[in-house]
Amino acid sequence: MPRGREIVKVKDFKGTLLRIFKSLKKWKYVLVISCILSMIAAILSTVAPNRLAGVTDVISDGIKPNIKNMEKVSSTIFKNLSISYQVNDPNKLLISFNSLDKEKRISLLKDVEVNNVVINSADQVKFLEIISKMDRNSNEKTIKQLDKMPKSIKKLVEPKLDTKKLNNRAIVLGIIYLLNSIFGYIVGILMAYVGIGYSKRLRTHIVKKINKLPLRYFDTHETGDVLSRVTNDVDTIGINMSNTITSFVSNLTLFLGSIVMMFVTNWIMALTAIFASIFGFMGSGVILKKSQKYFVARQKELGKLNGHIEEIYSGHNVVKAYNGEMEALEEFDKINDKLYDCNRKSQFLSGIMQPLMQFIGNFGYVC
Repeated sequence: MPRGREIVKVKDFKGTLLRIFKSLKKWKYVLVISCILSMIAAILSTVAPNRLAGVTDVISDGIKPNIKNMEKVSSTIFKNLSISYQVNDPNKLLISFNSLDKEKRISLLKDVEVNNVVINSADQVKFLEIISKMDRNSNEKTIKQLDKMPKSIKKLVEPKLDTKKLNNRAIVLGIIYLLNSIFGYIVGILMAYVGIGYSKRLRTHIVKKINKLPLRYFDTHETGDVLSRVTNDVDTIGINMSNTITSFVSNLTLFLGSIVMMFVTNWIMALTAIFASIFGFMGSGVILKKSQKYFVARQKELGKLNGHIEEIYSGHNVVKAYNGEMEALEEFDKINDKLYDCNRKSQFLSGIMQPLMQFIGNFGYVC
């Protein structure tokens, strides 16, 4: 029985790539547009988290007291009080001031103005009373004390959500995500067009080549193996063609952009993430080295199985006439068992990849 397809390594990898890219000349403009759109989509994906952080900051600022105004009110009132008392130490100033009766305290203070808001002496006295009782180690108690502030001071320090700023940032973020989705959708359509068109062209060339092959080629190669080249292999090339090129450009842009944004945010965290990724690549390399031989063996056994099935079914009458059913079944089981073993090992090793990368990613996050 003829042997299955021999799996060999590419002798001229660069030359093969050049030939593939030359054969894609017909779709060069489509590929260029797809790559540009992929780069833009990747850049938008990199910028979006930074914009989202801006939206979060606006919301966060809108639900907590205005610390700047609080400090400004405190410094203004203490300055007003220190002029009357001629004491610079805030703690001594509060103790001395609180020892006086309320009317005396009110008479000592003058009205002040902060951010165009007038704070009268009575409101200042109430503010100083609250400040002296405030537990600054407890945020929850501090916020409750702020609710008791006089209206004039509360107006300055109470939380205010800047809706205009929030709307502007949210609109920009929405546009970024919308453009990212649109560009991704366009790239998907364009590359599907390239992949299908290239598969059609390649299949046409293969059929022309098969028609020119001598008869001895078909005597030394299984029919199922030849058919597999026209169907499975061409489809695999077309699918990978539509995914690989733009994915490479997009991932490279996203990789470089993410590194830049990481160092802009925090260089220590950036280095931690990079080292975690390096360990991930090392682990992946070990797994790929182990699993590659099983993937190669799986394709080889799959070609044998296709060829065996095609031969038995096309020559079914001959097999029946010479009582070759048992021999055919034994050969089928033998090839099927080998295919099962190779498939199981290759799938198991490739299945380890995702849990390993997830573990390393989580470990890097903890670090």
